[in-house]
Amino acid sequence: MNLTGAVLAGGRSRRFGQPKATYEWHGKPMLLYPLEALAEVCSERLVVARPDTPLPALPNEVRLCYDEFPFQHPLSGLLTALRRASCPLVFVCAVDMPCLQPTLIRWMVEQLGEAEAVVPEAAGRLQPLHALYRREVASHLEETLHANQPLPALQRVIRTLHLRILVPSEWHPLDPEGISFRNWNTPD
Repeated sequence: MNLTGAVLAGGRSRRFGQPKATYEWHGKPMLLYPLEALAEVCSERLVVARPDTPLPALPNEVRLCYDEFPFQHPLSGLLTALRRASCPLVFVCAVDMPCLQPTLIRWMVEQLGEAEAVVPEAAGRLQPLHALYRREVASHLEETLHANQPLPALQRVIRTLHLRILVPSEWHPLDPEGISFRNWNTPD
């Protein structure tokens, strides 16, 4: 599929208490789980991180991209992924999402239509770090970045795009328990 998959791994992991990317979960670093799921649907895979982020050894075909912006905000990683992607569509997820469902990602691509992004809603919130974006929205998001200080929450930023929001009744048949959207904020 002509799709870039980007895992954002540059967060500080304050609540987690240790770097999420290298945290051993069921015998391997957490970062490898989303990368393996993305290998099933993406022709290109990226890891976006700050230069000081501890990372495990990456598979040879995965490209490491350092955050291009000096601030600590998920928008930095999202923009870097969009700017560095070679495919026109970019699926973006967080490093602490080890249960991605490739079938759900494929289906999300089919839902894009004329929208600029496809974003699931789970637990009453949009999931901008389990979302599909057109690479071309980078310029719009960058304008938002330069126009707002302090930066608004990513939830608010993405609402400036033409979104296709996937409500739970739509995605539930592909991921009945919503495990794709579970992220890990504590090691237990």
